[in-house]
Amino acid sequence: MRRRPAVLLGLLAALAGCAEYRARFPSADVVFIATPEDVGLEMLRLAAVRAHDVVFDLGSGDGRIVIAAAREFGARGVGVDIDAGLVTVSRTAARDAGVADRTTFLQQDLFVTACPPPRW
Repeated sequence: MRRRPAVLLGLLAALAGCAEYRARFPSADVVFIATPEDVGLEMLRLAAVRAHDVVFDLGSGDGRIVIAAAREFGARGVGVDIDAGLVTVSRTAARDAGVADRTTFLQQDLFVTACPPPRW
């Protein structure tokens, strides 16, 4: 799987650029538009997510992708969203789906996020 390191490197470069943009234009005003469930599942399938993987969703909204990764593929997941209300919704949905032990949701700005050590 040579593509994974390349994709990860591209994502890190994009985030570095986003952090610079964010520093110049700070604003928490973003619109939440949920990813349709079937689209989220297809993204996880295309990424070949497996039980040994950790899925990060930056701008996770209601947590549906992280929850689907845990529920459907057995993966662990971390969701990051700036909206405290959506983080609460995500945590509740993960608990209701029976995957709270494999998911973490952080209320942070995704452009400057830092993940704590996993509690798993």
